[in-house]
Amino acid sequence: MRVTKFSLKYIVWQILVGISIAISLIDAPLAFVLDFPLKQSTLLLDGIMTSIFIIDFFINHFFGPEGKNKKNRLRSSAFWIDLLASIPFDLIAYWFNLPHWLRILRLIRVLRMLKFVQMFVTIGNLAIIPSAVKAAFVISGTLITINAIGCGWLWIYPPGEVDQVTAYIKAIYWTITTVATIGYGDITPSDNLGRIFTMFVMVGGVVMYGIVIGSISKMIEASSRHKEQSKTKLNDLRLFVEHYALPEGLSNEIFSFYGHILTKRLSENDEQIIAELPIALQRDIKTYMNMKLISNVPAFKLCSIECLKDIAKSLQQMAYSPGEKIITTGDIGSEMFIIGHGSVEVFVGSNSVANLKSGQFFGEIALLEEVKRTADVVSQTYCDLYKLSKDNFLNLIKKYPELLKNMEKFMAKKLSALKE
Repeated sequence: MRVTKFSLKYIVWQILVGISIAISLIDAPLAFVLDFPLKQSTLLLDGIMTSIFIIDFFINHFFGPEGKNKKNRLRSSAFWIDLLASIPFDLIAYWFNLPHWLRILRLIRVLRMLKFVQMFVTIGNLAIIPSAVKAAFVISGTLITINAIGCGWLWIYPPGEVDQVTAYIKAIYWTITTVATIGYGDITPSDNLGRIFTMFVMVGGVVMYGIVIGSISKMIEASSRHKEQSKTKLNDLRLFVEHYALPEGLSNEIFSFYGHILTKRLSENDEQIIAELPIALQRDIKTYMNMKLISNVPAFKLCSIECLKDIAKSLQQMAYSPGEKIITTGDIGSEMFIIGHGSVEVFVGSNSVANLKSGQFFGEIALLEEVKRTADVVSQTYCDLYKLSKDNFLNLIKKYPELLKNMEKFMAKKLSALKE
């Protein structure tokens, strides 16, 4: 099955490739300017990076979302960049004992920066990518840029007698103070090439500073947008209640209802978002939302995925206001309830015996036996309940015998616990 740009596996793979590119973009210029010797660790890193790049090359140009365009493949600059970046230059130099200066070829991997930028833009625009991943890409891009500028400084002013670690730290220190436009003046260019390089870094630093701050601000705003909308909604509601001098009891009911709505949904547009999708997708979304709910029910935990899907499709959503009776003592039960949101209280006579909250359930005995209800169940808050009727349950156990076995085992354990 061909992967798509929006499939989870493809996105995870692209994130892994992005990490590999980031490591390669830091390692390649650093190894070049400091002239690192070829060690086992260097060769191992080169082998791992190369393996990832080769796999990514075939995914992108032969098997992935863009792999169908065979005619334009050889004309694509991305094809040749990915191909060149997949060559294991360190391993080739080691195996064939090539001249040391040929290691400059590994800088070809810096061309992968173009792909990193493309991935950065793509991930930044995808709403399905978590903010933490986007923040990681911003931080990675910043570190790569700082490292590249620092390596440029080391290329202009080699370490000489100074040890490499100290020289690199000084180069990064100079880079950060210059990019941040602080410029203490303790490290300065001593020739025209260095001064020209510094001027470009200063100008680029202003641009980079704006990009980083803008990206982080955008992510913070996006992550807190729902909270701000909720605060605005509740503040408007408070002003409305005060303006019309509504009674305290009525205003409490209004705030309770809106509190229920705001905690139940991600945003006010939830229903609209789902409604704009095709009917088939709407059904699938609601089924999987219900599956998440019933997967926490002990009697359903051992059921197969197909069984859970059919149970989820059989659920009927019910809404109850605070104080509304859901189950009455003495009635013949014909359904069980799962609490999607809110809380209920269970009474035996006038005594409260239990408080049930989201994810819990009640009335399940009615699915197995035709008995009278032995308790009253009353909603404490605004509740969203999901009802599974006995008729639907009987149809389900015909198709999935394991469901009946699981339910009977669960009921036996529950009755045994009650007797103890």
